[in-house]
Amino acid sequence: MGEKVTTDLSSIVVSVPVPEEMALRAKGIRERLDEIVGEWEKLRWGQNDGVKQPGLDSLSRPPTSSLMYEPSVYGRHQDKENVIEILLNEPSDGGKNFTRPCVLPIVGMGGVGKTTLAQAVYNDPRINSYFDLKDWIYVSKEFDVQALTQLLVSSLTKNPCQPMQLDGLHRVIEEKIKGKKLLLVLDDVWNERPMLWHMFRTPLFCSQSCKILVTTRNEKVAKNMQTITFYPLRCLEKEDSWQLFKQVAFENQDLDEHANLLEIGRKITEKCGGLPLAIKAIGCAVHFESGEEFWRAILESDLWELEVGLNEVLPALQLSYDCMPDNLKECFMSLSLFPKNYVFSKEFTIRFWSCLGFLKLGSRRSEEEIGSQYFDDMHQRSLLQRIQYDEQTCSYIMHDLVQKLVEFVAGDSLRKLNVETLNLSSDKGRYLSVLVNELPKSIEFNLIQQSCSLRALQIFNNVNPWLGKYISIKLNEGFFQNFRSLRVLNFNNTGIRTLPSSIGNLKQLRFIGLARTKIRTLPESVGLLYKMQTMDLSECNLQELPKGIMNMINLRHLIISKWSNIRMPSGISYLTNLELLPVFNIKIGSGCGISEMNKLSKLRGALRISGLENVQHLMDVVLADLFKKQYIDVLVLDWSYGVPQTDTYSSMRVSNIDHAKVLEALQPQQNLLELEIYQYPGLNYPKWLGDSSYSRLGRVVLFGNRMISCAFLPPLGQLPSLRDLLVKFMFTVEYVGNEFCHHDGQNKAFPSLNTLEFKYMPRWVQWFGVRDGDFCSLKTLRIVSCNALRLMPEHLSCSLEKLVLNQCGDLASLPTTLTSLTSLILMGDINKSLLTNVTLPSLKSLQIGFSQNMQYVMLGSMPLLEVLIIKGCKNLKSLFGLTGLVFLKELQLDECPSLLLPLDERVQPLTILKVTNCPKLSYWEQSQMKIYRELDSLLEAFGDANMFRCEGPNDFTRNKCVGTDYVEDFCSSTGKNDELQPALPTVGDEYNLHWLFSVARITQENGNMDQQSTSSRKRLRNGWKKGPKDNLGKGKQICDESSGTSIASASGSEPGSFGGTSEENWS
Repeated sequence: MGEKVTTDLSSIVVSVPVPEEMALRAKGIRERLDEIVGEWEKLRWGQNDGVKQPGLDSLSRPPTSSLMYEPSVYGRHQDKENVIEILLNEPSDGGKNFTRPCVLPIVGMGGVGKTTLAQAVYNDPRINSYFDLKDWIYVSKEFDVQALTQLLVSSLTKNPCQPMQLDGLHRVIEEKIKGKKLLLVLDDVWNERPMLWHMFRTPLFCSQSCKILVTTRNEKVAKNMQTITFYPLRCLEKEDSWQLFKQVAFENQDLDEHANLLEIGRKITEKCGGLPLAIKAIGCAVHFESGEEFWRAILESDLWELEVGLNEVLPALQLSYDCMPDNLKECFMSLSLFPKNYVFSKEFTIRFWSCLGFLKLGSRRSEEEIGSQYFDDMHQRSLLQRIQYDEQTCSYIMHDLVQKLVEFVAGDSLRKLNVETLNLSSDKGRYLSVLVNELPKSIEFNLIQQSCSLRALQIFNNVNPWLGKYISIKLNEGFFQNFRSLRVLNFNNTGIRTLPSSIGNLKQLRFIGLARTKIRTLPESVGLLYKMQTMDLSECNLQELPKGIMNMINLRHLIISKWSNIRMPSGISYLTNLELLPVFNIKIGSGCGISEMNKLSKLRGALRISGLENVQHLMDVVLADLFKKQYIDVLVLDWSYGVPQTDTYSSMRVSNIDHAKVLEALQPQQNLLELEIYQYPGLNYPKWLGDSSYSRLGRVVLFGNRMISCAFLPPLGQLPSLRDLLVKFMFTVEYVGNEFCHHDGQNKAFPSLNTLEFKYMPRWVQWFGVRDGDFCSLKTLRIVSCNALRLMPEHLSCSLEKLVLNQCGDLASLPTTLTSLTSLILMGDINKSLLTNVTLPSLKSLQIGFSQNMQYVMLGSMPLLEVLIIKGCKNLKSLFGLTGLVFLKELQLDECPSLLLPLDERVQPLTILKVTNCPKLSYWEQSQMKIYRELDSLLEAFGDANMFRCEGPNDFTRNKCVGTDYVEDFCSSTGKNDELQPALPTVGDEYNLHWLFSVARITQENGNMDQQSTSSRKRLRNGWKKGPKDNLGKGKQICDESSGTSIASASGSEPGSFGGTSEENWS
């Protein structure tokens, strides 16, 4: 054995020459680290130590019980009835197969009244008589199965629970509830662990009928426990909020003695945003104060500045924050940068978090997946409220008091400043939002002399986001040279026109927002922003992307409007991390070619490839390798945009390329959800289009080319998931036949199709090849401007509910299988024989417009008809079968000068009767008026030579309104004024009209009218004082949502009110 050699590492010296400046910097860093370590040792901080807000040392909610102390519960009557109905509902099988407890969670934000609703339900007499046993358990944050089970045992046995194992407790519960109906309320549940819940519920299975009512703030908790859909509880409406505030603030007091405080009280109530806890807390604070000055001080104060807000409201909301995982808290606090009532999208918020470095990457999850989980978690905790626009689009907003909470917990590190108090030189805060509260506004950012530690700078238009062009922003050329820590720069919805070249100094910048701005060019220095992740350039005036964009190798989201014609430079292929690129524009010359898509393998979501007429070589399309873009689910292929058709056609002829082969090579991946093809100039469609392997394809749009297009439609019938199909501008198609359905053995064609539209196909003559059972799910069919179409398939789906025919003059008959059709709209050039030999047993609405061929309409085969609207049919002479329409509720006739109805052709009293510009109907109209003399009351108001009258304020919810011409002539010529006098209404404030307008003048102030009626008529003339009438224009339909009132305006442009000539207005 040799000697052991010991080496002292300190004796090994490696000499590396270091610049003096770098050595000094390293020394300073080391000294600073030593200083920090020394301070840490002195303080001995623990993990949970840190700066605490005053008054927040012990945030906890007091326990609850089933006893109610609310004298009245406002705004929750319907909620209470809904919950009780669910709890009392028996299973359809009589309970034979009912093997588990029925759990109904009530979900809502803190302070919204979940416990109060549960108490109201718990103490309802119907609940008491239905259930044999009831119990209430306050759970709170700790879901201790042993302790909760002991509480349940104590309640059931009416004795203190003796110490025993869980099994013994379960046996006691089983013995007590077996064969009995049990209602158990678990109040304020926070547990997110399903296993704990499963352990607790085990003994409850032996009950004959066990119903469990749960209150929680967290949708995730609800979904873990629910057996039926949870019940969401919203904030109170304004009037209910006011009633609650009055009850608390003016309890046992005469309101007449405090008239000066009522208006202030309403404004205070509005600040609470419909949150009952806040309303009651502030109501209690002002209860013993009658001084107007005190009330105004409350109104003008921030809620958190008040002791009641800090001690009552904040703790309730703060619990939601305290129970968040730590990784969510930072993301939640960043939302304090958004202004009040700011509507934001989930996608924007996730990118915002990502660019600020708040999303910590997991093992196999992307930042988007992590951010999506964080966002959903906040929404499930009732901290974010969803605004649903349609099935595919939704945004989010924070309740005003949640906004206050997030500002409170964020402190000074995240600041919002009005533009008037803007000071970027301050060292205070790392995240800044600048709020613009009035327009127009000019913001001039001066050169910052000192280094600024800002990480996020955002400008928010707090007035109207669509008027951002009135926010002028001027940046000095060297403005950005000291913002070296900036990660997020958001100028969306502003009028900024240029960016200084110093933006290239922002080496840490990861997000820049220029959406809906006046930016036309970007400086080439943006190519130095190597860490850039998201560029939002949607709906701006940018003409061309800078060439330096190829250097942004970390760019993941290049957001451009779908229909933008922005020029893209060569080199896009270098952006290999790109995931979101809504449009890829192909240009001839120095622009990017389609082959550059080859390396963009991470693209996902929606993609539009535009300028396909500029493809010069088929191999470029093959190299694009679209089939391997596995994450693209919406694909738009466009052969021209923004150029005349003739120019496009010439360009395609010069390129001398077979565009059918181009489309063949553009085959997308088979998980595609939507496909749109525009201006395709090929003579046939590729084999892949319509292949059943595209099992998820739900929507297809085909726009033909005016110069060159296919003579036949592609075989789409075997796409199993196709729901919506639009075929438009197929100018050379003459027949739609067997190739369209593409029957494969016994398979039915178009099994899932819901909506089918054919538009602008002037040569289309015949539609055939449809078998019995095809189109079995079809609900809506629109055929527009297909004048040559003569024949529709006889076996068209019997499931069809809505049919629109516009400019289909050669179509002489309808299929006989339309047994489910409820709505028929006929517009423009329509064959006069179309309705002669057709039976429509389910039809409820018939609308005919601007058909000069129509001379008569046969109504006898439409026994269930409820709505009949005919407009602009100058040659229409008769309506046969009108009297037999016993279900008719609405009849509107306009601009039918030849229409004549016999005097004895009467209809029953209608909801709406409107006759205008039909001179031959004046006597029929007069005879029809006799029916309405027996109505309880009559509102006599004229607008645009039309009278509106309703069946009396006491019966306003019945929605009885009649509009008719020639009333003045009728009254004067027949001397019927006296007969109409008793029907004049008394309209008082108690009637729930929200607004009434478009009444141009009120005539005949009758001498017999009492003072109340006269004042009411003056009120109508000036505009109803209740409700938001200012945001309504003339010619709308007036609806009171609470009562169902509807008054049709004479000059209306709403569907069914003679307001337009296009098919879209009616369908």
